[in-house]
Amino acid sequence: MKTRFTPLILGPLVFTLMVLLPPIPGLCEASISVNAHPKAAQITLGLLLWVICWWIFEVVPLGLTGLLPALILPMFGILEWRYALPTYLSPIIWIFMGAFALANAFRVSGLDRRIVSFLSGLYRGESFPLSVFTTICLPTFFLSMIGSITGAASIMLPITLAYLSAIHGRSREVEEMTLLLMANAATAGALLFLISTPPNLIGKAVVEEFTGRTISFFDWFIFGTPQALFGLITSWLILILLYRRYLNVKPPRSNVIREPMGFAEKSVLAVFILAITLWSTPGLLSITASVTGIPFLTFLASIFKRYIPEYAPAIIILILLPLIRYRGKHILPFNQMVKGIDWNTIFLFGGGLLLGKGIVSSGLAEWISSTVRVYCSEASTLTITLVTATLAFCLTQVASNTATANIFCPIAATVALGVNVNPVIPILTTAMACSIACTLPASTPPMAIAYSTGVIRVKSMLKVGVIAGTVRLVFLVLTAPYLLSLIV
Repeated sequence: MKTRFTPLILGPLVFTLMVLLPPIPGLCEASISVNAHPKAAQITLGLLLWVICWWIFEVVPLGLTGLLPALILPMFGILEWRYALPTYLSPIIWIFMGAFALANAFRVSGLDRRIVSFLSGLYRGESFPLSVFTTICLPTFFLSMIGSITGAASIMLPITLAYLSAIHGRSREVEEMTLLLMANAATAGALLFLISTPPNLIGKAVVEEFTGRTISFFDWFIFGTPQALFGLITSWLILILLYRRYLNVKPPRSNVIREPMGFAEKSVLAVFILAITLWSTPGLLSITASVTGIPFLTFLASIFKRYIPEYAPAIIILILLPLIRYRGKHILPFNQMVKGIDWNTIFLFGGGLLLGKGIVSSGLAEWISSTVRVYCSEASTLTITLVTATLAFCLTQVASNTATANIFCPIAATVALGVNVNPVIPILTTAMACSIACTLPASTPPMAIAYSTGVIRVKSMLKVGVIAGTVRLVFLVLTAPYLLSLIV
């Protein structure tokens, strides 16, 4: 009890101290520079420390902690209430809801049994680690490569749960490891192509704004391919090593289901295929347009992204699934679907998004920027890259990766130009560092979606994330100068 009580009071205590302290030099000026209250950055820093403390130690439900920014940021005038609260229904949140609904529909329709039967036939060996890699990691990696990491994790969540349900004698550790592998494979695949995740595009935009140089699809492919493959293989090896004591289980065996597919299964499968198609089509069109240079495909991709963005399939899922009737009743009644939404995860991730907004609006981002500029005023390209990428990697553990990229990519550019070095390497490395975070559920959407199952413990995610994330960050910083020298 005492162990949990200490962090329970430590978070609020640090926040209260930051509120009561006189304006801290540097933080005060940063707040004023963005027309915020002189103590806005100081208060936001206290809130950030409070949220980190409660998330790491899990003294209260993580979703409850995620609601703290919704109260504190508007209460202290850092954000307006009408702008803060809608963040918890940000478009990306709807993809989470679609994932939860799909997972429930797979289970109640019986489609999960057929998925298991199909997946079991993909790998016929006796090695459970290789089975997971073949049936879970590779499909997730591919889907996040051509679509979005949130869409990929949403598609693979019900498949992963179905796969786990067919493993006899599985422990919680086996379930935990498999779900973490799925989430890490999604974050790895997002590094391969320029269009896979928003931080990639933010890095490209900042490079073009500050240097006038265009980063092409193939430029990013040269840079991203080693990072994506290294991330996939490294996270798999690290998780297998950490959970090696629990891997004495057999892969699922293919059981032939002889009865024909029923209407309920066919209907859920149709919705599932529709979602995959809509999530993947814009990415495939963009990739094909970049390879072939056909203007019409570029136009078609832009139309898809404008009118059917990645959030649209989630809404379609939520509308269609409750409409499916079988034998005179709805297979997933609307009330049951709503009850199946994990609001703990919704509030958790929404809090991370809102925290990112508060960091910018309060001037805390400006303080970080000015501090980095001071300490890197005579630094080399490698030092600037290391500092900005590491800071971005750390912040994106609790704030959204898009917000973090918007903060740190311009910082990398201004610091590099200030010491007269090529800013392309620091900018693009920092952008990529925003997408390799895997330490907390709020780090990236796949981590939040995996956490929503209730299987993964935060301490386990933290342990895996610190090791795998650090290894990937070191590899990124060390290889980026050489890889980017091939294109700049």
